[in-house]
Amino acid sequence: MDDPDKGGRPAIGPKVPINFPADQLAQVDDLAREAGITRAAWIRQAVADAIQREETAVRLRITVSDIRRLLSSGSEQPVLYVNVEDGPAQIDVWAGAYVAGHWRIATRDEITDMIGDSPSDSDIRGILGDLQETVNEIEL
Repeated sequence: MDDPDKGGRPAIGPKVPINFPADQLAQVDDLAREAGITRAAWIRQAVADAIQREETAVRLRITVSDIRRLLSSGSEQPVLYVNVEDGPAQIDVWAGAYVAGHWRIATRDEITDMIGDSPSDSDIRGILGDLQETVNEIEL
């Protein structure tokens, strides 16, 4: 712990020496200056943003059960979408009329056009990759 009588800045955490290519470091310095923060603060924020994106990506994995929820939904014209209103982003199903402004993944009609009305789990797994690509393109 820092002694307040010795002066200097308080420690934020362990020091991590890291080397950057000169041109990349110059870009970091320019961005930090534009943001009105130090280089170190800018890098910490960039890392925090990257961690948040990765955590969100893990939560946003389309599963067989997501497709089953869509297919069995009693909502009118149900849509599989990314819900960002109720806390962390998550895959959800709701009536199409209520998901305007959200990131839409697929409608029940689109899914049944691809794999039919009564698909097996294997049929559903066959389309998960394409649906996941749609989710992966979402910038949260």
